[in-house]
Amino acid sequence: KPHTKSAFLFCSYMQERHRLGQVSLRTYVRLIIGKLTGLDRSRKVITVNGQSEVSYDYLILAPGLQFQAPCPVGLNLWNLKVKLGEGIKTTTIEASQMHPSNLFTLNDMILTKHAVRYVQHKLLRQKDNSRELELRPSMNEKLIEDPNFLEREEYQAHEGPIVVYGNCLEAYFCVQGLLKLGVPGIRIVMVQPLDLSNEPSVFEDQTVENAIEEAMLRAKVHLKKGYVVAQWNDEPDAVTVKKIKSVSFVSPHDSIRIRCVAFFSFHKRGVDYEFFKAVNDACLVFDGRLVIDVNFHTNDPCIRAAGPVTKLQRIYYNDNYTHALCNSFEVGERLAKSLLQLFDPSTKAPERPVKDEHHLLPTFKMPRIKHGHLPGDYRYLKVWAPGQRKDLRERMSQANFGRALVTGVPETGPGYFHLHINEYNEVSRICCLSKNEFPRSNLIRLFSVHEKALNNLVSRYDEGLITDFYAYFEEPWAMAIFHDRFDDFRQEIHELGCTKKDEECEPLISKIRARIESHRELSIDDLDAIKRDFLMMGHKYEIQKKILKFVDYNYDLLPVYAKPDMV
Repeated sequence: KPHTKSAFLFCSYMQERHRLGQVSLRTYVRLIIGKLTGLDRSRKVITVNGQSEVSYDYLILAPGLQFQAPCPVGLNLWNLKVKLGEGIKTTTIEASQMHPSNLFTLNDMILTKHAVRYVQHKLLRQKDNSRELELRPSMNEKLIEDPNFLEREEYQAHEGPIVVYGNCLEAYFCVQGLLKLGVPGIRIVMVQPLDLSNEPSVFEDQTVENAIEEAMLRAKVHLKKGYVVAQWNDEPDAVTVKKIKSVSFVSPHDSIRIRCVAFFSFHKRGVDYEFFKAVNDACLVFDGRLVIDVNFHTNDPCIRAAGPVTKLQRIYYNDNYTHALCNSFEVGERLAKSLLQLFDPSTKAPERPVKDEHHLLPTFKMPRIKHGHLPGDYRYLKVWAPGQRKDLRERMSQANFGRALVTGVPETGPGYFHLHINEYNEVSRICCLSKNEFPRSNLIRLFSVHEKALNNLVSRYDEGLITDFYAYFEEPWAMAIFHDRFDDFRQEIHELGCTKKDEECEPLISKIRARIESHRELSIDDLDAIKRDFLMMGHKYEIQKKILKFVDYNYDLLPVYAKPDMV
């Protein structure tokens, strides 16, 4: 079933299959399913799956990053501690090497369908055997073995453990997908890798993390934290094997072995080996990632690139800034606009790519979005600002953090809803966890909206008038905010303060900027003066007119509002 397969993958809100079906993409675009394995720049030809050739005039490379299969580090505990002191670097199995037949990396829908079929046809009985497995000692206290003991006989395919290795949202989605398929929780072992970086935690929210771990505990899913893959099948020197019969893990404290029938790897994302070989052989500049400038140009004027597989040239002095920190839809939209200049008949196409003389980092505004189903049958939504960020708990200790507004709990009622209001009183982070369906597309549009536009959200919350954000944002007053033209309307209001009303009068934003430059911090008198300027320049009246015009123009979708002709 399609919904079962999609349960394994997180959803990118802007590019859901349902939405792509609505825009009828295949009507306008010729679609070829395959992998780029070769690139001939002189002939302007790419090779697909090592067989077919496709010619191009302009080529866009945006393959993203893929989960990799982990490479064992060895079972020696003392060596691991030494490596930890030096900063361990876990490697991956290259695509040029043989992959185990029961190791799965869910990088796209095709690989996911293959994994689902494997689980359904080879690892599941038609009759539910979870109760029978729970009564077996081998599936409880003896499931996690000491690798120094002799290996026992293999489990049968329909009763052996399934290992999910990773500490990311996709790994949790995979656990929920396996449970949805009918795999008993007692057969699932989630092993989280040892993390030595200062990356923020997966959920960045202790309430969410506790709720998911409790749900996994109730489902009898085993959870082990802080382990590295040590060896396959008790073979100390084996980088890879034909089939995984057991996998040993090592941590700074102990080592364990799990005899498994399948291994799902969400180890870490990296550049696909065949893609790297193709672009490297074609002499495109590759420095850990495919090198581009802010206009998406590679060192070939006919080839553009975008997405997490790219990085900016070193002249920008920021190796950490990548498209992986931004909303992929906004990145793609900006890439499309830059390409349109080449095909627009009303403008002359540039003879050579435009050079970036300023070397300033690009800015992106659209939020990053992830949503999916988590263990416990929870619906999860996370919306946060683009760019690099510190861990939430570290940010909360800073003076300019803002405020966190929370309603509900995950387990009961409408669910858990967490809003972060930043120092500018705008919504900068949304986290929802509920067992009920909620209007995801509406809630996403709350991002970057000022709390005053949300019906004085903060003051109502402080007065105890809001006890459920889900119900609050379903009230009629909020419908205009969720309209798809509301962002354009906000931009119109913003432009009012940025444009001159007449030649003699300077715009409101210039007056505000002059006050900030002279005083650094605005006093109460400054704020009163800005309000007077706002009223004297007639902006309040103009905004009221625009609001009424917006409601009137979109009245077919906003019938809950009164219009002037009704009064």
